Amino acid sequence: GDKPSVDALVAQVGEALVLKPRCGGSSVGLSICATRDEVTAAWPAISAGDSLAEERIVGREVTVGVLGDRALPVVEIVPQSGTFDYAAKYTKGLTEYLAPAPLPEAVAESLQADALKIYQSCGCRDFARIDFMITADFDRFLLEINTLPGMKETSLLPMGAHCVGMDFTALVAEMIAPARQRWLRRQGKGASP
Repeated sequence: GDKPSVDALVAQVGEALVLKPRCGGSSVGLSICATRDEVTAAWPAISAGDSLAEERIVGREVTVGVLGDRALPVVEIVPQSGTFDYAAKYTKGLTEYLAPAPLPEAVAESLQADALKIYQSCGCRDFARIDFMITADFDRFLLEINTLPGMKETSLLPMGAHCVGMDFTALVAEMIAPARQRWLRRQGKGASP
């Protein structure tokens, strides 16, 4: 509950860290720090008990959409500023999206397998988007699971679906089909196409 001092935070996590409000969404309030001075400057905006502080991982940011029991192709996120913050997410032209990501086939397949395992292990259903950082040596680190990912036609999950020839309408239909089937079963109507 209490907000630690900058010294305590740096001692536990290090100077190269990421600070983010826990409930902000869309990277609102995100700070990526490389030095103690940057941590000190960002720290006043962080509220006690309502933030995340984690070691900074330098690498490529990628995401894998999951639909039911299959992982979609990997999408790479390349913000011009180097940080995928609110402005990079929502200002046209500030981020390039590589779909599918230019990765060795074995690395892409491994990320897809990892995303599917994470999705299943966490009890997700129907759809989600799993975000990773990958290092130059292709080590991977889970960032988060998005169970309500952005759903504009230009959002990340639709980009992954587009890689397998699925347009936005087909994607939305596939996303809602399992919920519709559950509803029909509860109504005693059985499943229907």
